[in-house]
Amino acid sequence: MKKRTIDAVVLGTSLFAAVALFGAAVTTLGTDRSSGSPRALIGSTSRPAPVAVDTTATPLDAARVEQALAPFVPADAHEHAGLNPMLEGDAHQHSDTGTAGDANPADGHTHDDGSASGAAHPSGHNHGGDTTSATVIADGNNWKDGPFEGSRIQWEPAVPNQRGSAMRIVNENDVVHDYSPSDAECAGNTPTTDDADYGAWLVAQTHEVLQRYRNRPDLALADGFVPYPLGNRYWHMINFSRLRTSNYVASSDPREGSSASEVLNPAGLESFIYGMVDGAGLVPLGGMYMYDQKDLTPPAPFGCLTAWHRHQGSQGFITSFDPQDPRSVWMVHVWDLAAIGPWGEHDGAHASEWWLGWRYLPNVCHNDDCL
Repeated sequence: MKKRTIDAVVLGTSLFAAVALFGAAVTTLGTDRSSGSPRALIGSTSRPAPVAVDTTATPLDAARVEQALAPFVPADAHEHAGLNPMLEGDAHQHSDTGTAGDANPADGHTHDDGSASGAAHPSGHNHGGDTTSATVIADGNNWKDGPFEGSRIQWEPAVPNQRGSAMRIVNENDVVHDYSPSDAECAGNTPTTDDADYGAWLVAQTHEVLQRYRNRPDLALADGFVPYPLGNRYWHMINFSRLRTSNYVASSDPREGSSASEVLNPAGLESFIYGMVDGAGLVPLGGMYMYDQKDLTPPAPFGCLTAWHRHQGSQGFITSFDPQDPRSVWMVHVWDLAAIGPWGEHDGAHASEWWLGWRYLPNVCHNDDCL
């Protein structure tokens, strides 16, 4: 990404954050929207419908989008009526013998979860995008020596109560996330009673800590949290004085954390996510805990209820600010929004359904991250 593009993203996101913070500081709207109970593996449970969502927004028509993009699509670019079967469901196979437009593209890509090229996918990760109703507008096999080479561009219509419309650029070869525990480690795993109890403790304690910042960005700033400018329709508040957290102390009771631990300690929460929510205002959408030892395995007292993740590839370069080691630190989200539950990953397309102000604007996404 060119510096000019990065500057534009940073400026635009920062301006929005400033306006939203100011508006929330003078407005208190408030119903409580606490999190639900712990879930099993990431992505294994369907998303509950959010409360009081306006579904009157009309998504853009795919035909109009294709028409608008026509001047930029090479003459030999073919269209797909929906996504290739390579994106449908879990545990599908890649033969790696197909050609462009076939069900099994000859992309030969690999997976960071340890599965070899052509192997079945464990059920924890995805390739970004909609697996059922998207329309592929341009196939990366027809983009040579350009910014979209190796990527496909697809239009995803809005799904009321779930996510907004999105123009998504998907690059299968750009592996942007690594997980711990990995998909392979969690395959077939059933959370224990201690896992579930610890997860419930972490969710409840995170919720309590975040209540201080509901419609109170002034208190967040006073406590040392500042907006992180790179983001999507919600943004991170980061306390830089708490980032060097690598000392983990296990509790004598596996059902809860230890107050002596730097890691996974709600009292020392490193980051939280701010966003606008209908009927609530500017609220913490969830907490984000960090572990700064990139080459070590982070502690997982929650078992496979959720997983730590770190950014790598193109996202690692942006989030690490270290060209010598373009990987972020380890992070784990604990969401505090009833619409999505405590565990999981949710991009800007989902955030479109949380606040009326976003639902009329289509998302622009790279893999699973949207603006």
